[in-house]
Amino acid sequence: MEPTGLILFTMNPLYLFLFFILIAITFHIALVRHWPLNELNWKKVDYLWISLSLISIIGLSATIRTDWYSTTLIIDRYARQSRLEDLKHALADATGAAICRATLRTEYSPSNIDQIVAEYQSACEVFKKLSSIDTLNNKDEARGFVELLPESLQPLRRKFNQPEIIEEFDSIENAHNGFLKSIQEENKTRNLASKSDFEKIMSIFAAPLLVIALALRLTKVTGEISLKKVMKHSSQNPDQQK
Repeated sequence: MEPTGLILFTMNPLYLFLFFILIAITFHIALVRHWPLNELNWKKVDYLWISLSLISIIGLSATIRTDWYSTTLIIDRYARQSRLEDLKHALADATGAAICRATLRTEYSPSNIDQIVAEYQSACEVFKKLSSIDTLNNKDEARGFVELLPESLQPLRRKFNQPEIIEEFDSIENAHNGFLKSIQEENKTRNLASKSDFEKIMSIFAAPLLVIALALRLTKVTGEISLKKVMKHSSQNPDQQK
């Protein structure tokens, strides 16, 4: 969408410069030539141009913040994608030969071999189910992982005792926590990269208000110089003043 109106005006330095010239000339004609202010009123002008400058700074600060965090948001998106890949790899590794393996009974097998085999088979089914989560919601992988993968894998891991299985759960849980943290960071950055309605309005008016403040400050300098010349001339020619 192409910018129009005041937004287009504030984006063009040439327009702002021409606006500064026009406003400065208007202020000089009005406040220096036709309706010259006295010394006290010129001091009061300080309150006006400083106030306008502060208002414009509010808008400019919002723009600086959103520009900074817009760049950071790109980095956070890559980080979130990287954490997502880490989670996928952890889930894929859990369905490898270390867990999903065929076990043969031998004369050296422990007496509880059937229990161990059943535990590994159960763990293999759990890991395969977890590893298929991203395909259950391929429209939004991040949302799928957050909604379908338990935030805590403790209820599942308590069913198993074998060290290799526990190690795989630890790996998946660490990867999952890292992924959730990356989503939180991205959401936080996204909020900081966006402006409120008030900040949007202030950002649009920031540059024109600053131009008006500078033009008013320039006029004040000219007006005070002109006033001093008048006062000096009057002091040197008191008879003409009478």
